[in-house]
Amino acid sequence: EKAVSVLRLGSVHFLGYRDSGMQGTSENNHPEAFAQADMQEATGRLVEIIRQTRPQVIVTYNERGTYGHPDHIMANRVTLRAFEAAGNPEFKDSQGYAPWRPSKLYYTAISKTRLRMMAQLARERGEEPTFNPEVLGTPDEKIAAIIDVRKYLSQKFDALQCHQSQISPDNFFRRIPEELIEEAFGYEYFECVKGCHSNDPKEEDLFEDLSHHDFQSDNSGISF
Repeated sequence: EKAVSVLRLGSVHFLGYRDSGMQGTSENNHPEAFAQADMQEATGRLVEIIRQTRPQVIVTYNERGTYGHPDHIMANRVTLRAFEAAGNPEFKDSQGYAPWRPSKLYYTAISKTRLRMMAQLARERGEEPTFNPEVLGTPDEKIAAIIDVRKYLSQKFDALQCHQSQISPDNFFRRIPEELIEEAFGYEYFECVKGCHSNDPKEEDLFEDLSHHDFQSDNSGISF
């Protein structure tokens, strides 16, 4: 919730599960952990939110959960199902909302080329990278959108500070030279899974190519 406040997002909805912890920890097996959730029930909860808020665009993690976090992987699986189910009139939710199908679905991405650059920078500073660009990164040809967020960098870093358990104080990404911060963090990358026609040229706005019909709602997009 602190990060939501820092980023000045419109609202936040919770599905009602607890954090599953990092991969391989005992928290993974807690019966109330998101990673242990019943898929149909979790999908239904997200469908209700989609039908209630009626977003044009949805953003979630990729199938690897970016870096393998159990909750991120589960978020991917639930979102894929809910994206389709929300527009299906045969899928009933507990609140009786009308069906709504969003126009686009994106995965968050990290440019493999950019990560290779960061790994090389770490080596030049005498450090061994703690990340593998070949595993963590998304091939540039799969990236559909590159969003310039340089003017929001201070908010981005303030939001990251709300997740101390995810990024340790000595993490290399927190110690990048100031002159390289914009280059390293000034752009957000997205892979389009549903609703896009091409990855070239790269989109500069996730709402590009949406018709007037797509904007018949009160909300632009949600991230899960």
